[in-house]
Amino acid sequence: MERRSKPAGNVDDLTFAARRSHAVMRARRAVERLLNGIGIQAQRTSAWSVWQLRLVDLLAQHQVRTVIDVGANDGSYAADLIRWGYRGRILSFEPLPEAWRRLHDRARPHAGNWLVAPPVALSDRSGEAAFHEAGNSVSSSLLAMTPHHVAAAPDSAPLRTIKVKTETLDAALESVDGAPYFLKLDVQGAEGKVLAGAADTLDRAVLGVQLEMSLAPLYECQSDAGALDAFLRSRGFECWDLIPVFRHPGTLRLLQYDAIYFKTPRGARAC
Repeated sequence: MERRSKPAGNVDDLTFAARRSHAVMRARRAVERLLNGIGIQAQRTSAWSVWQLRLVDLLAQHQVRTVIDVGANDGSYAADLIRWGYRGRILSFEPLPEAWRRLHDRARPHAGNWLVAPPVALSDRSGEAAFHEAGNSVSSSLLAMTPHHVAAAPDSAPLRTIKVKTETLDAALESVDGAPYFLKLDVQGAEGKVLAGAADTLDRAVLGVQLEMSLAPLYECQSDAGALDAFLRSRGFECWDLIPVFRHPGTLRLLQYDAIYFKTPRGARAC
């Protein structure tokens, strides 16, 4: 019987591929050692390592149509969602005039999918309220900041108090067609106020919520993490993810984290 040998070219191709693979692995390890030597940990980008990418996956799983971005500041949160692949609609709310202008400019290239409401602070009632502007802008709130917060983040110290228009989320969404919603709250201690003004929307049209939880008193009269968790669970939501946000630079104590909740499907038992 005639024996046929494999063409030499195939063996050469396999040898070359193996050598190239080993070379790539050696180069990757060398880069990782170099980065580790200067205090940087290299990690493959995935839903396991990047919470924004994980959230985009969760929004798709739950078939969310619109993200309600409350306390949008300059739009960084929404811009990150778009960067990591979110293609649904976004509706942003922000009361600070200067932050609102930056937010509006940032959303303009995405007109149609990213809408910005007129300047307003969402709360538990419609009208006007004092708004405490912080030095770093992002820590601004309807609630006065505590000395504990200023001590942990001196750049956040209050600058001034301004008057802003307030509205409930239920009223703000009366004429909006975008459900089901994912509600993101970055309102610096005023989460309880916003949720109190969103009772109908939470029950009727919200599938998920992301909000900051405080483990220490950072704002006067704020709702703590336990109270917010109990409120959301009473509305049929379960916690799906936790993201550390703010630590005391001296003690390293965790002061704030973001919690992501999704509604328990009807008929399912929550353990």
